[in-house]
Amino acid sequence: MTLSQQVTQIIIKEFRQDKWMVLWTALFMLYAGASFSFMLKTAFQQPAPTPFYDVWIVIFTPMLGFYFSRRAFKYWNEDSYTQMLYYYKSLPIPLEAVVLSRGILGLLAFIFNGVIFFGTVYLLPGDGVKDYVSLSAYILFSITWIGFGLMVYGMYIYLEFMKSGKRYFWMTVAVVGAFVLVLIGIQTAGLRFSLIHRIMASSEEYGLMTPWLYITVLTGLVSYGCSLRLTCRRIKKRDLM
Repeated sequence: MTLSQQVTQIIIKEFRQDKWMVLWTALFMLYAGASFSFMLKTAFQQPAPTPFYDVWIVIFTPMLGFYFSRRAFKYWNEDSYTQMLYYYKSLPIPLEAVVLSRGILGLLAFIFNGVIFFGTVYLLPGDGVKDYVSLSAYILFSITWIGFGLMVYGMYIYLEFMKSGKRYFWMTVAVVGAFVLVLIGIQTAGLRFSLIHRIMASSEEYGLMTPWLYITVLTGLVSYGCSLRLTCRRIKKRDLM
């Protein structure tokens, strides 16, 4: 059996094992999109930029790579990711196939969740985001943030495979906390800077030539691939006991 066939089998198994995860994920993304739509409308109405909305989207965007499965909810008390790795190590399947399948699942989640989340933000009825920005600029804005999400999400995959559930939790909390402190520091220093305003304005003004799009997407894809490659190299040495 080829590597691609093994990867495909693992992906199919993941969806069959938890048939409700797509539905629960879609419902959560609808809720999150509706919430962020009101936030974004408020951000556009404010005369001075504030980092609050930047903090929210910086924390949330990497979550677009997750499915709401039983394994994701139980990783703290059952160390479910380590158990999954232990299971696959007992099978005649190369660990590269396990990591690659996880990477592909993440990309599929970004596409699925990104369409629902950003689509809900834009299409929500009433006086919303569509009244402040064109559809083409908003699509570029959405893709730009997905690129940023990929930068961080690759690190999350590495932690899933390489750390216990509790250590994974606290390390992700530390990452989120670092982003929050940086953005709060920008505001405290008196810098009138907002990533949301800058990226949206650049997308509207320059279209496909906006530098934010290529910086985040290319950096995101490269860092995502590097994280998967590093995981493949280190995972064989991890002691699961």
